[in-house]
Amino acid sequence: MFKRNPDVDIDVLRFQRSQRYFCSNFFDVAATTATLSANNLYASPIFIPVTTAFDQIAINVTTAVAGNARLGIYEDNGRVYPGRLVIDAGEVATGTTGVKTISIAPTLKGGKLYWVAIAINNGSAIRSLAVGSLLASYLGLDSTLGTAFAVGYTISQTYGALPNPFPTGATIATAHSSGVFLRKR
Repeated sequence: MFKRNPDVDIDVLRFQRSQRYFCSNFFDVAATTATLSANNLYASPIFIPVTTAFDQIAINVTTAVAGNARLGIYEDNGRVYPGRLVIDAGEVATGTTGVKTISIAPTLKGGKLYWVAIAINNGSAIRSLAVGSLLASYLGLDSTLGTAFAVGYTISQTYGALPNPFPTGATIATAHSSGVFLRKR
């Protein structure tokens, strides 16, 4: 039987690994693909347990459609909602499949919630988290205690530079996470 050591923080240990990609902290057990809608902005929470430097932001395009995706990071506004833009990392082309990366250099402060975000101008599919296998969610379940955990926010947004701050009025996303990954330096 596995016995957890209460003095060891699993999240802290996870972030000790260099050159590894991290995404939303949902304790997900499976990856899937998600087709994104053009002119939408998606954001998913990522808790940074210890101050961590990142060197890449990435997506994995699984179904290519000519166009672009814009990637970025937002701070939490203190109410489990994306707030101030930390970095608009720029664009990646989505016309071919595979991992698409952008070099970045932020150091995110430990003990804080951030949001990884993507805006897209086409209907590409990307690697995402399988919502049906989530074991936890920062945003919980709706009042009916249904089966779809909240995995982030989505809002209609004309494609272009990421807005600062994140727009108000976004709706809860339950279909898939943003599919954006950060690589620890």
